[in-house]
Amino acid sequence: MTEIKIYESPQETIDGLAGLISQISQQAIQKDGKFTIALSGGNTPKKLYRLLAGKEYQQKINWQKSWITWSDERYVAPTDPESNVGMAMDALINQISIPVNQVLKPDTSLKPDVSAKKYEKVLVDSLGPDPRFDLILLGLGEDGHTASLFPGTDILHEKTAMIKEVFVPQKNTFRISFTSQLINQAKNVAFLVIGKEKAGIINQLLNHSEPPYPARLIHPNQGNLYWLLDTGAASIHNHKG
Repeated sequence: MTEIKIYESPQETIDGLAGLISQISQQAIQKDGKFTIALSGGNTPKKLYRLLAGKEYQQKINWQKSWITWSDERYVAPTDPESNVGMAMDALINQISIPVNQVLKPDTSLKPDVSAKKYEKVLVDSLGPDPRFDLILLGLGEDGHTASLFPGTDILHEKTAMIKEVFVPQKNTFRISFTSQLINQAKNVAFLVIGKEKAGIINQLLNHSEPPYPARLIHPNQGNLYWLLDTGAASIHNHKG
């Protein structure tokens, strides 16, 4: 199932995603006794994580029974301002009560290929040999990238690994990323896209079949795909519904 949700403002979009996270977490814990979520990086998710760290959502989400990971990480130390892990630790994880062993982080002190393999092993050891996340959060770049799946990179063709290192020429750096294989195993995937500068790529992805942007690789095999957009991001997309 694919569902497109359009909100009047950026804050309402973030509120909508927080509500969806709360709902999915409660259903997962009721059914399986735990909730697994992969976070994304960027400025917009930081506002989401601060909201989730607040009193309202601390009561709605049982973090004691939650497992947190990251769908991708920049190849920097956790203390670096560019770090997705560091940002989420500050905005969310350090503010909530969650067992340390349930926060699964990539180790960027290792060589990129070693880091990717170790991160995959950490996920498998903690979540089982075939991790199927309850929810993976994703953003969207104006070039159609999501997680660290950038146009023209080898990771787009990966068929076996769940996590892979990728050199991103556009950024002249390595990153560690979930592959589309792992993302598409998820029970729920949610794209959070805010701002008029994203309207063009949203229109291309939702209304046209070409060109083959990396975000097109995301279509959960047996799960739900959510697009949460503000009116800026959705301004070209003619949503029927």
